Amino acid sequence: MEINTKDPEGSWKYCICRDCGYSKDHKAGERCGDTKCPECGEPLTGSDTKPKEKKSIELKKQQLSNGAMERRAFPLTEILIEERDGKIPKITGHAAVFEKLSEVLGFYREKIRAGAFKKTIAEADVRALWNHDPNYVLGRNKSGTLSLVEDDVGLKIGIDPPDTTWARDLVTTIQRKDVDQMSFAFMPVIQEWNDSDPEKPIRELIEVKLYDVSPVTFPAYPDTDVGVRSVLEGAKIDFPLLSRAVGKHTYGMSLSPEEIAVIRSTIDVLQGIHGPVQEDHPKVPTETGYRLQNLKKRLELVEKML
Repeated sequence: MEINTKDPEGSWKYCICRDCGYSKDHKAGERCGDTKCPECGEPLTGSDTKPKEKKSIELKKQQLSNGAMERRAFPLTEILIEERDGKIPKITGHAAVFEKLSEVLGFYREKIRAGAFKKTIAEADVRALWNHDPNYVLGRNKSGTLSLVEDDVGLKIGIDPPDTTWARDLVTTIQRKDVDQMSFAFMPVIQEWNDSDPEKPIRELIEVKLYDVSPVTFPAYPDTDVGVRSVLEGAKIDFPLLSRAVGKHTYGMSLSPEEIAVIRSTIDVLQGIHGPVQEDHPKVPTETGYRLQNLKKRLELVEKML
């Protein structure tokens, strides 16, 4: 399908929305890109063919109830490495945070209700893995090497790693803040939808079945750390658009020209940013600096796959 966001006057048959599938006839002298989609608010794009009909929001909601495994990631803002005499250090932190509204996940946003993990903690056989790889098991709740507890913040975990070279290497990367994200794999059991904004509904996870928790190199969505966001927005990067672009790519959705452009613009910006540094060690990036570097690596991988 031939498309263009800056169409010359009279050169296209239709003005279409690549996000939701809306289309209308193009009028002579009209620039499609100057008009926003009445369905979802995105700029329209010129095209000689109508887009294929896209799935309705209600159908997409049903597909999120089909029992498929999903993954989510959170910054390990409170991760601790507990040193122990004669043993590999223990990893503790939160794998999920309650009542925190996510970035846009395709067509919706999401939050986890307190109590969502209560039943699965008592019943499920859960592993702690490295990058969700079953070949690298860090702990297991049934064997006592993984603890899972709901507290006021969210799902708190404690991992007693095996005394192996790769596990010690992982602990070192966490201590260096090269790895600072925790992801969990789950299946929704009970969920509710808040449709107060029908164009961007909120999915609330009431109960989930937990499969594994996992420190990860790259999460599905960009880090929403205030420091990272402020640096990028200070460089005139549209952060919500960037977050949506990476999220859509993760789920195999096609990207609009604007979303592709923001990924490439962010990479260009990050090429010249080494991140804030610690005052007492000018050559050592702070936590924000590390996260900027990790985001750059993530975006470069996305760009290679476009």
